[in-house]
Amino acid sequence: MTHDIDRKRLLADQLYYIMATAGLSVSKVTYTNENGEEYYTITMRNWSAYRVDVTADSPIAAVYDVIKKMRFK
Repeated sequence: MTHDIDRKRLLADQLYYIMATAGLSVSKVTYTNENGEEYYTITMRNWSAYRVDVTADSPIAAVYDVIKKMRFK
């Protein structure tokens, strides 16, 4: 489980680069683990923010959830 948390934390930067390269106006992507709840916060250049819950997801499922939510933003 800890290994997955470490990988999800490292994936935040990669998710930023993927979305920015795809043309989304992303400002930053942060991974948070609070009280057992895990989520990515995607902040856009216009300061809109989207929170994607990735609790209990594997790292690849977390990537899928983020891309699925952000694909039309």
